[in-house]
Amino acid sequence: YMGLSSLTNGYLEQPGIIQSQIKNTDLKWETNYNLNLGLDFNLFNRINATLEYYTRTTKNLLMDRPISMTTGFGSYLMNIGEVKNKGVELEISSTNIKTKDFSWNTTFNISHNKNEIVTLDGMQTEIISGTQIRKVGKSYRTFYMIEFAGINPETGAPQFYTNDLDENGNYIKDITEKYSEANAIVLDKHAEPNVIGGLSNTLRYKWFDLSFMFSYQFGGYSYDNWAQKTEHGGNDLEANIPTYYRESWKQPGDITKYELFIESPDVAMNKSTTTRRLHSSDFIRLKTLTFGITLPKVWTQKIGVDNVRVYASANNLWTWAAYDYYDPEAVSGGSAIWGTPPLKTVTFGLSVNF
Repeated sequence: YMGLSSLTNGYLEQPGIIQSQIKNTDLKWETNYNLNLGLDFNLFNRINATLEYYTRTTKNLLMDRPISMTTGFGSYLMNIGEVKNKGVELEISSTNIKTKDFSWNTTFNISHNKNEIVTLDGMQTEIISGTQIRKVGKSYRTFYMIEFAGINPETGAPQFYTNDLDENGNYIKDITEKYSEANAIVLDKHAEPNVIGGLSNTLRYKWFDLSFMFSYQFGGYSYDNWAQKTEHGGNDLEANIPTYYRESWKQPGDITKYELFIESPDVAMNKSTTTRRLHSSDFIRLKTLTFGITLPKVWTQKIGVDNVRVYASANNLWTWAAYDYYDPEAVSGGSAIWGTPPLKTVTFGLSVNF
């Protein structure tokens, strides 16, 4: 809420101080209104389940509102929004097999959340924020950009939909090769996944134990910001070149998503914000895998030890992703940019209890 100033690199090699934040003494805390309804039940002493429905309405949402650039700033943090989240969560735990020497337990969970902007400041109905738009009635992280229409199979030039509006308010899907003639539109794609969850299993047989867990998400999208450095099509020959440019257009008749790779192309795709960089963030990942051996107590008690277990554990060992040129979990707020992916790790251990 405070007005702030900060040091800069200076002007003409002299130190300088600039205003870095506009004061807003009217700023207030966000307020959340929650409702949770849950049901727990047990079947045959083998299956436990929890089903929960929730709604969460956030009022006085803190959001950057666009303001005149004559102030020296492009936006101003204000309490202008109201967002509603509602969803369902389900978790099922089961004892599949239980005998003297062998047991098998499973836990499965899935959750669905719907996010919607209810109101902004009462007057405006949308705020454009880079590749996303805050629009009443839409998800908070709905994407907003120009639609990519493919590559001209005769020339290798990138194409775009103009998306002009007709008299009925419908988009006209004319195709142009001039980026300036295309209009950005509100897409039916957003960053929030429709479902997320996991599946874990634990198996034990005499001395041996094995456990593993899969995590997953489906229905969300992410925008490849990093492509502004690499998806240049020859516009920056000193930059890295993604391997998918092996599939670029080379001769008339080629059907591909990637333009002719040539020095100084007429349209530099690394400077063009289009749906070609918008990718599904669906994935399934083997999050953990652990195998262990616990020595029998009749052996260990002879040397005065209560328990000895040797184990090996691995994290992020395998991943399937709808788009695999960047890690779907290295995405922040719907943008993939310089994110460090979860590391694959393997750990060996020895646990001794006296």
